[in-house]
Amino acid sequence: MALRLTLGAPAVSNESPSADHAEVSAISGERVSVLAAASAPPGAPVELVSASRVFEGRVRSCQRVSATQYRIELRLVNFSKPAREELQALMARPRSQD
Repeated sequence: MALRLTLGAPAVSNESPSADHAEVSAISGERVSVLAAASAPPGAPVELVSASRVFEGRVRSCQRVSATQYRIELRLVNFSKPAREELQALMARPRSQD
């Protein structure tokens, strides 16, 4: 069973994100790094869910970056140009100020 993470804009509050929330932090070729509250072992299947599509990939690495966050590097499969543009748009969203 795949780890299912919902892609969203970067969090601005001090609340810890929900277990299924992820933020795109870097894109390089077919590799995508996300920050998430959940961890996953190398090779595990992952689904990144956005408003308009589901991105499927496999975990390349997972590292703890804080007490509540992990950086998961994924290799996405069937990663088209429109999909890349959608992820880049998610990554470029400005943080809202409360």
